[in-house]
Amino acid sequence: MSQIASSASATGGRKIKTNKYELSKEMEVEMKKAFSKSIVKNADMDHELQSEATDIIISAVDSNAGNYEAAARTVKDKMDTKFGAAWHCVIGEGYGFDVTYQTKNCIYVYYQGKIACLLFKC
Repeated sequence: MSQIASSASATGGRKIKTNKYELSKEMEVEMKKAFSKSIVKNADMDHELQSEATDIIISAVDSNAGNYEAAARTVKDKMDTKFGAAWHCVIGEGYGFDVTYQTKNCIYVYYQGKIACLLFKC
């Protein structure tokens, strides 16, 4: 038994088996909280615009669960409407990029641990 599982049994918490590790219910809740926050990896934009963009990204990914193409289209359309045309959005897992963008108009965000979003204006 792993250390996580033995500490869960000592506290009397309910154990949940995920892959080869057993996690207590409390540990699972903490992990979900940690992964539900967005992590801004790189941002070249004002703080207000950055906050607005991350809110739009999170709502689009949540409302289009698993459909990254639809989520990217939603983000692009909302940003075009609010902040003018020529926004581009890439959402997915495991990709690299090299883009040219307008100064102060680019953000790269991780969400739910594995979903990356690149949003920029050119």
